[in-house]
Amino acid sequence: MKDSLYLAWRYLVHHRSKTLLLVLSLSIFLGLPLVMRAMSAVIQQSLMARAQSTPLLLGKSGSSLDLVVEALYFQPKGIEALTAADANEIDETGLAQAIPMRTGLMARQFPVVGTSLDYFSFRALKTADGRALATLGECVLGAEVATTLGLKPGDSLLTSPSALFDLAGVYPLRLHVVGTLEPSYGPDDRVVFVDVKTAWVAEGLGHGHQDLSTASGDVLLKRTDGTATANAKLVQYNEITDDNAESFHFHGDPAGYPVSAVIVIPSDDKAGVLLRGRFVNDSARQLLRPAQVVEGLNQQIFRFERVLQIIVWTVGLATALMFVLVMVLSWRLRAEELRTMARLGCGRWKAVQIMGAEVFLMVGTSVALAAFFGFVITHYGETWLQNLVLRGS
Repeated sequence: MKDSLYLAWRYLVHHRSKTLLLVLSLSIFLGLPLVMRAMSAVIQQSLMARAQSTPLLLGKSGSSLDLVVEALYFQPKGIEALTAADANEIDETGLAQAIPMRTGLMARQFPVVGTSLDYFSFRALKTADGRALATLGECVLGAEVATTLGLKPGDSLLTSPSALFDLAGVYPLRLHVVGTLEPSYGPDDRVVFVDVKTAWVAEGLGHGHQDLSTASGDVLLKRTDGTATANAKLVQYNEITDDNAESFHFHGDPAGYPVSAVIVIPSDDKAGVLLRGRFVNDSARQLLRPAQVVEGLNQQIFRFERVLQIIVWTVGLATALMFVLVMVLSWRLRAEELRTMARLGCGRWKAVQIMGAEVFLMVGTSVALAAFFGFVITHYGETWLQNLVLRGS
């Protein structure tokens, strides 16, 4: 049998172009259904695990899926914002803990999320280097952000402007990196975390500028008793430091400032039921269970997978027929070669062994390639696949 395998191997190497084409075709035929099933299982399990770890989520009325995708997985969907007063309302009930989430900002292609320190303990996020958030203008990086950007505590990171031409005069804010997080192997690894107030400053809702009491005359438009009005020459700070931190302030009532969503952690099951009952007839807000929303998304993925499987198996059947046709035609074209082998003393059974060895080697290589491709996708492509599903949802 070894000599048959050797002769088959030498033949396949000699006709490498045809062999490569057939092996790749078979690999796709054998690998696609397996990879699709594995990908579907991994994605559904990953999405559901994060949703199940979040008891309740409060947001504006609208698409519940968009709310969950942006607040839990940090994929921008443009959801309408609540206010800080909504988060305070949850806390004041005494039934649950409220964790505000402010999304929508970016920094070098990574989402910037404003939240409270309670979020880190809720998600069991641990600091790998540096420390946690303490003052305005600081940020903590997820593991993937720190690795990709090559940043560490002591470095700085600029937020990205929300628009190319910002007529409101909101400048990028320079964030001070004070810590990096240990890998959580989830969406938190790809996030720049800041305090909610820092997010508001980055949005232009809060700002710091030079002291008007010591400003020169060309900066002031007018000065009245206790009030000074400045013109566009007033220097506004785009970085919060120890020297200018006290100059940063907010105008208006902070309770009316935007919060994208609120993670609600009831004290017990009864408290969760009571809270959900309070929002049943609320037309402006919705309090939902993320697990139920993600379960609906997983059902959509499953239905799409069934349709895609039919298409893949149809194409696979055509590939298998092509493989058989190519092999049959190849053997017919090799009729003179087979006669020569017979003249040299090669029996009919030996010729069948050599032909079978060729098929065995090609199918075996195809199975190995399909298995390798499936392993890579399911173990290292989870993040990419999850983002692809969430962006398209």
